[in-house]
Amino acid sequence: MENVISLILLFVSIGVSNARVVSVSPGPLLRVEGQPVSLRCDVTDYEGPREQDFEWTMTVASKTIPVISTFDPKYSDSSLSNRVTSGDLAVVRLGDSSVELKIQKVRSSDSATYTCSTPSTDSVITGNYKADVTLKVIADTLKVTTVTPEPIVPEGGDITLFCNISRQFTDPTYLSVTWSLNKTGVSSADILSFGPDGGVVTASSYAQRYAEGGLRLAVRGDGLFGLVITRVTQGDAGTYMCTGKEWTHEAGGRWKSILGKTVKMGAVAVTPTAQSLSVEARSNTTLNMDDTLTLTCLVAVANLASVALEVNWLMNRGSVVSLGRDGVVVDGSPLVGLERAGPGDFRLVVRGVRKANEGEYSCRVRAWISRGGPGGGWYQAAEKTSNPVQVLVTRIKSSGASCDVIGIVLRSILGTAAIIIPVCFLVWRIKTGPPNNPMREFRKICVGMCYTIT
Repeated sequence: MENVISLILLFVSIGVSNARVVSVSPGPLLRVEGQPVSLRCDVTDYEGPREQDFEWTMTVASKTIPVISTFDPKYSDSSLSNRVTSGDLAVVRLGDSSVELKIQKVRSSDSATYTCSTPSTDSVITGNYKADVTLKVIADTLKVTTVTPEPIVPEGGDITLFCNISRQFTDPTYLSVTWSLNKTGVSSADILSFGPDGGVVTASSYAQRYAEGGLRLAVRGDGLFGLVITRVTQGDAGTYMCTGKEWTHEAGGRWKSILGKTVKMGAVAVTPTAQSLSVEARSNTTLNMDDTLTLTCLVAVANLASVALEVNWLMNRGSVVSLGRDGVVVDGSPLVGLERAGPGDFRLVVRGVRKANEGEYSCRVRAWISRGGPGGGWYQAAEKTSNPVQVLVTRIKSSGASCDVIGIVLRSILGTAAIIIPVCFLVWRIKTGPPNNPMREFRKICVGMCYTIT
């Protein structure tokens, strides 16, 4: 008796282990009209030939319509035969035990419950021989519009990219936006994506830049999505694209993109800092010993607010004093200073000039741009040196005896000498002395003396 029971249990376990299982894509499925759709069907734990056959039907309002079969070319309903002939409806084998029902351009009339069946090849009919999945087709209402970005942006400036994505909310679908850059001779590359779950995904080449604040999202509730790219370089030049996608959240928590549209935003050129940087020194001057020398260096550059300037005044190509990009003066002294009088106005001040201060002065400027972030550092974007200016310092030499000078300087038009014409005369006065013995004093008074200015 025990042997009989054991044998029965053995046959039952064998029968259970070999029960046929037919499965389809988990549903329900939501798709957009005009898009391709694939419905997969698999069979396992079957007997008979390795290659199994499949049949697809669709049920609409309790009416079942034959769609397509792997073994019967006349299986399709007459209402679908033209679509089968054109390839719009097809069944594709993925293997001996799996197929896909493919619809090239799904229609709203394709909304139905689809059933995948497998004819029995088993010695004993066990398990399930068919499985269902519901497909709903919605209208294409996705719209993607963009705001054309500024076509020319200075190096170190910002590029702002606005993209508006909308759709009619008839079913629970979600939106995402992706910005990409297409460079000349290089395939388009994604920069950053936002959504559909509210998360941000950056391309590997932009991940650090995003982490350091070089990429900023500006999202509004009316479907306007903005991306700001800061501290741009030549590598940011190219044609920008915006892709809007519509998503559905399927069974098992899987996100499925059901529609996508890409719009060209526009080409953006990045102007090199060296191209816009100009440096001018003003101006030739002549002054006397002990005067104060003031020279002005005027700097102009596109997007000055994003550029750090390093300014170095040179005399006869040697450094006099400099101002670092951090605003700290180097090599300054009580007699020599460098001050920033305005955003692009740098003034050299030398007090109590001497003959040694005479020479050719120029202003060298280096423009630096931050890479961003705590460890991004700086890179030198450009360097230019101004036109030279001449500084002459006059020195006065006396050609006669010392006396008080009140004269008038007449500069010779034929050379560098200037002549002070002397006007000298004698004066006398009576000094108080002993009674009846006044003292006369004679004094030479010079209104001018002869001088040579060199």
